[in-house]
Amino acid sequence: MNDLAIGKQSRASHDVSLKIDGEWNIGNAAELQERLSASLRADGDLVVDFGEVTAADTAILQLICSFQKAAAEQGCRLRIAAFSPAIQNIAAALGLPLGGDGLGL
Repeated sequence: MNDLAIGKQSRASHDVSLKIDGEWNIGNAAELQERLSASLRADGDLVVDFGEVTAADTAILQLICSFQKAAAEQGCRLRIAAFSPAIQNIAAALGLPLGGDGLGL
């Protein structure tokens, strides 16, 4: 089962934390993109944890890249807490560096 848990960490600063798990691929990337986009806010930090993603394909890397751009355009401070081995393996195969700010492009 795929899940995306959204929890407010701090009401004062409007920080939002997202934890994403399960299998994400081109077949359900639109659902993830929709959920991530809905979480963007210019008035706080957004922390996304991809650490529990069990399977992924290159569509998810494209989605993460697009999400980074959208966050920057909206003035949202985005931080990636973790990437799962599934995402790390795909990124490594494509020669893409991963970090706390997302994909190092």
